[in-house]
Amino acid sequence: MNNFSILVFGASFDPPHRYHIEILKSAIREIKPSKVIIIPSFLSPFKASHFADYRHRREMIKMLLEKNNLKFQIDDFELKKKRKTYTYELARHLKNKHKKAVFYFLMGSDSYNLIKKWKRHKEVLKTFKIIVAQRKGYEIKNKKNILILKGKFPNLSSTQIRNRILNDDYSLIDSSIKRYIKKNSLYFSEMIKDIKKIQTRKRFNHTISTTIGAIELSKIYKADTLKAAIAALLHDITKDMELSKQLKIIKRSKMKVKDLEELSVKAPQIIHQWASAGYAKLKFKIKDKEILSAISKHTTGDKKMSLLDKIIYIADIQAMDRNFKEVKMIRRLSLKSLRLAYNKAREAKMKYIRKKSGFIYE
Repeated sequence: MNNFSILVFGASFDPPHRYHIEILKSAIREIKPSKVIIIPSFLSPFKASHFADYRHRREMIKMLLEKNNLKFQIDDFELKKKRKTYTYELARHLKNKHKKAVFYFLMGSDSYNLIKKWKRHKEVLKTFKIIVAQRKGYEIKNKKNILILKGKFPNLSSTQIRNRILNDDYSLIDSSIKRYIKKNSLYFSEMIKDIKKIQTRKRFNHTISTTIGAIELSKIYKADTLKAAIAALLHDITKDMELSKQLKIIKRSKMKVKDLEELSVKAPQIIHQWASAGYAKLKFKIKDKEILSAISKHTTGDKKMSLLDKIIYIADIQAMDRNFKEVKMIRRLSLKSLRLAYNKAREAKMKYIRKKSGFIYE
């Protein structure tokens, strides 16, 4: 009988936090494995992108595990592939490397409930004995042939952590990880510091709300989450600046704006969308055309709107500080159909403009 067992724990660790440590410690107590292998994901099949690159995420989880005196080995299998990697591929890799081992695979109940959507999931289940950590709010649907860890674990995700970091709140992560994030300017920490210097508190709160919404929509509609976050963070960066300064930024950045002189008189409130895109180019060295397009169309929209354009437009108009009549409907629609949400948002905005100034930019 073979007693050599390996506990495998794979995640994005973007960033790593106490939930990762809690469930890993619990699993180690439960099965007492001979070895623990950590697999940071290079790019998950269920994610368009990660916020921090692999080397930073690898270093952060290494730091956190060492601080908690856990013995482990990091396998860079996914890094070597440099592409989206499926768990069945990892299973084959580990079986070839440790031919006589018994494998345990640790995951949260939220992930386990989706396991039938995994590519070749039957092969995964054949290779690994599954250990599930019950997360609050994610009841385990099928409890057959799995080991469920004792107790319930907090419904804490890296997404929630990143949303808090946007507001400079590091309360849910270890102090060593906070220092690492700040030192390496991860999760837009340096950009946010600059934004806070420029915007009023009210504007900054709107920016953060828009960013959280844009990230959520980008996940739903499989857009690039990183691009959505950057565009949302910078969409109103110049809105609190004087008009003369906005116009100078547009000129310096060579942003092309139709009828700019007329607009600066008849609709000065929309100038910031081009100025913000220009500022993104000048200050933050943003060259990505999709990001710049989304920033420069977030107020007026356009006849041609990309997926990212629509996401930023909707995230802005339905941010939590908005309370106009149609906003609740737009929020509901945005979770079901981006097209319908955009059409409703445009309709509401046109109605508002006609009532206020009557000048519509097209």
